[in-house]
Amino acid sequence: MNKKMLLAAVAACFCTLSAQADEGRSVFFALTGGLTYGGDEIATITYTDGSSTELRAGNLFSIGAGALWAPTNMPISVQATLNYHSDYASAKNGDATFSRVPFELMGYYTGVDKWRFGAGLRFVNSISAELKRDGAATETVDYKNAVGYVIEAGYRITKQGWVNARIGIEEYEPESLKVGGWRYDISNQEKVNASYGGVNVVFGF
Repeated sequence: MNKKMLLAAVAACFCTLSAQADEGRSVFFALTGGLTYGGDEIATITYTDGSSTELRAGNLFSIGAGALWAPTNMPISVQATLNYHSDYASAKNGDATFSRVPFELMGYYTGVDKWRFGAGLRFVNSISAELKRDGAATETVDYKNAVGYVIEAGYRITKQGWVNARIGIEEYEPESLKVGGWRYDISNQEKVNASYGGVNVVFGF
């Protein structure tokens, strides 16, 4: 199957799912994205004019995709998404990124008109959680597996579209530091607080 045929198949799939939305369908493809702020300052980038910017463990943007189960005959829904959450700072003398790829599982109560209230868990594998700093040398800090907690309140803007305010509680335990070709054990260092507050949107298709 060439690229044009694949794109046509994906577009047809989305059209079919959208057409079925008014026929009592309860499972939707979900897209989400938002902004967050909070957590410990884990790096500082200094500009040539003397000013600086902070890299925080709870910042800055998050995007994701997954599935939303929203039955029409019960005041509940469940959402599962795979996300990319990252903060980035850059200057002429270097840049830094803190990123992770959380799998998020949320449950919601939807019995209040136009609102949903939920809580859930975020699972982050050690392979995906890292702080990377590029300057005179490249330094990478890897973190251990982590489980976070989320509470959320959302307001419905379309049939399966929501604007959500959320609070996340997370912390990451350092595992190793890699500088050039050398790796050092830093598991005895303090955990990094990555808790945050934020706003996101979710659309089901």
